[in-house]
Formats: sequence, structure tokens, C-alpha cells
Amino acid sequence: MLMSLLASDQLVIEEFSPQKRRAVWRLAGDLRGEGANILLRLWQAIGWDEAISAQAGVITRYGGYQITLASLVDPVLDLCLSHHDQLRNNAVQILYSMIVSEFHVNGHFDDIEHRLVNKLDKLYMSDTKGDDISRSFFVGQLRGLFDSSSLDPVLRSRVEEFLDSVNLFLDLLMNVRELPDGDEYQDDRVIATLRLMNYTRKIGRDEMYIKYVHQLVNMHLNSENYVEAALTLKLHADLHEWDMHAYVEALTELDLPRQSQFARKEVLYLLIVEYLSKGKAWETAVEICRELATQHAEVSFDYRRLAEIMVHQAALLEHIVTDQRYYSEYFRVAFYGNFPAALRDKQFIYRGYEWEKFGAFSP
Repeated sequence: MLMSLLASDQLVIEEFSPQKRRAVWRLAGDLRGEGANILLRLWQAIGWDEAISAQAGVITRYGGYQITLASLVDPVLDLCLSHHDQLRNNAVQILYSMIVSEFHVNGHFDDIEHRLVNKLDKLYMSDTKGDDISRSFFVGQLRGLFDSSSLDPVLRSRVEEFLDSVNLFLDLLMNVRELPDGDEYQDDRVIATLRLMNYTRKIGRDEMYIKYVHQLVNMHLNSENYVEAALTLKLHADLHEWDMHAYVEALTELDLPRQSQFARKEVLYLLIVEYLSKGKAWETAVEICRELATQHAEVSFDYRRLAEIMVHQAALLEHIVTDQRYYSEYFRVAFYGNFPAALRDKQFIYRGYEWEKFGAFSP
């Protein structure tokens, strides 16, 4: 309850109008400083004795009942990104002791890292909270606490790696979030999202990786780049095996129920085929159909489904034989003069629509 109060927008007096800010100062002052000190005292009271912390080289109390409260990472992180100095300092100390406590018990702090990365993604991308200043103070202060501690070399090395990773993650989030709306920034938005995708894949955060894959798919669909959308969606499908007994959880935001990996991969493959067909990349769509047919013939033995896929594959082959495809022309476009900063004095290669010639082309 105290953390929720301290994180409340009703206490962020620096964002009030001047008149309201003066009234709050006269009536109650800034309650966050006093609340931050109460919170830190309460947190330290449930840790081990100071002598144990000092012996371990930890600069604040840790362990004790703190070990059972890893679920408080989310509200603590809200406070770590506050612009109020005392509140942020005390919250960072609490997060520091959380990390040390989990490492002491488990030999790692993977659970806290998992919760922290999820919360940062939500704060920066969904709630649009946090900024470059609060990020710099948060990471810098947490790094300072660990640098001034005499800790286990394994923990110190792991923390350095963790903080570097968080800093890079926040850089990538800010790059995506700060891009203005508008078609002129679409290429920058695609590149920034792709970098964020690659990062989340590298750190093994598949659920976050999938979210950004689908964001990129939607960007391509909005630009009518159907082949690119299909190939991007295949990155999600490639995470799953043709296994009818292993299950994956529901993805409500994508309207995907809990289902076997086989079923999830098939749903995604069918959507890939649809996008490839819209982009007239029928040969690639045929390859996807062949893989689907093989799995139903050799794994699921669902011959009714196999027949449906073979019929669809035949239709794709018919398109290859009978339909005319008119390939797009490409145009080099240079922007000089009074253009937005994202475009000014730059050159781009644009792909036109079918039959679109130079006279009708407009970037």
C-alpha cells in the first residue's frame, strides 16, 4: 500500500500546475521524501542483522524475510524511475538488496531479472513512463551501489553483465518509443523494432520477442508489404516444433488459445501462406504447403487436413502457371530542402506498385 501511494500520480507535484503546486506545498509539502524513508526503514527491518550484511560486504541489510518478497520488484521499479531523488535512492537500495538476497539463496537472480525486464518493457512501451534522465540515474545508482560493495566475484560479474544488458535494452526501447508518427519515420521504426527483436531473442525472452515480431508484421501489413510480413511471421513459427504433445500458452492479444506446438505452428503457417499469396510469392507459399503436407502425412496422420492442404497447394500452382506477375520498378529518391529532419539530405530506394511508372510515382 505504501509503495502504491508513493508511486501515485497524485504525489508527482512537479507535474502540477504552478497554482496547484504552491497549494500542495503549503498544505502538506512533498510527502515522497518522508514516505521513502519510512519504506526503507520497514524494508531493512525485515532483513538480517547489520553485522551479517557487513560480513558479506553488503552495504545495506539483506536476506531475512526480504527473500520472500521478490514479487515486489514491479512496484519497487516504479519508484526507481521517480524524479524525486530521495525516493529513487531508497528504491534503488531496496532493489539492490533484493538482487543480493536472491543470489544468496539461489546462486542467481534470474527471477528478479525476468520480472525487471518485463516491467521495464511495460513501463516504457505500454505506459509510456520513464525517460532518458530517470533511466540514467536508475542504472547509474544501482551500478554505484554494487561498485562500492565487497561482493562475491561471481555476483559482481553477473551484475555487470545484467546492468549493461538493461542499459542496452532501455536504449532500444527509447529508440522505438521516441520516433514520431508519420510515414517518413516508417523505415526508422522498422529498423528500431528489428533491433529490439534481435535483442529480446538473444536474451531468450521468447514472449517479448513474439510481441515485437507481430508489431513488425503489422508494420509491413500497413505498408502492404505482404511478403515481408509473411517472412517476419515465420520467425514466430520457427520457435515451435511439430510436436503434438508439447503445449504453448494462450496469447490473448493475438487471439491464440492454449494449444499444442503443432497446432500453433500450423495456424501461423496458414497465415504465412495467406500473406505470401497476397504478395504473389506463390513459389514460397507452395514450399510452406509442402512442409505442412509432410507433417500431416507423417506426424498427425490427419488425411482430411492433408487433402485440404493439397487442394490449396494445387491452387497456388495454378496461379504460377496462369497468372501474370508484373514486377515493381525501383526509384532512388533524394530529399533536399525543407523536409523533416528524418528525411532531409538523405537518399532512399523506394519500391513502386505494379505498373507504377516514374510519372505516377510518389514516395
